[in-house]
Amino acid sequence: MPTAATDFGVISSGVTVTSVTGEKPQTTAGGKSITINGAGFVATPTVSIGGTAATGVVFVNSTQLTATAPAKAAGSYDVVVTNPDLGAGTCTLCMIYTAPPTVTSVSPSTNLNTAGGQTVTVTGTDMKVGASGVKVDPTFAPAFATTIGISTSVTFT
Repeated sequence: MPTAATDFGVISSGVTVTSVTGEKPQTTAGGKSITINGAGFVATPTVSIGGTAATGVVFVNSTQLTATAPAKAAGSYDVVVTNPDLGAGTCTLCMIYTAPPTVTSVSPSTNLNTAGGQTVTVTGTDMKVGASGVKVDPTFAPAFATTIGISTSVTFT
């Protein structure tokens, strides 16, 4: 007599996804590395974010995977890990995508001193201002007259 455990396989229900770390939030272009944390992962799982497959999934160990996030529209999404035996776990709304910043104006826009030291105001949407300021090329410029978070105008020297 056939039994589910011996003849038909057993679907694991021991997969859990507890968090996602790395490049988070992602911009809508995706393409950045993420780490998926949880338990019950096995070799060759699949990872989907909001129903879209992540690429480059690497099994690190039973509690950690790495992957490359797919492109998505701005919003929050579930992350689902599915093992080859179809056991799956979900981290509900734990992946956030934001629209990339846009720049509508820079003032002054001409005759800037290449040595720096001038005050510049950048206006646009979804500009991220961190505790260290704004990143200009590889260095941070202290931002002032703005708050930490997302802004429509950033002034820095």
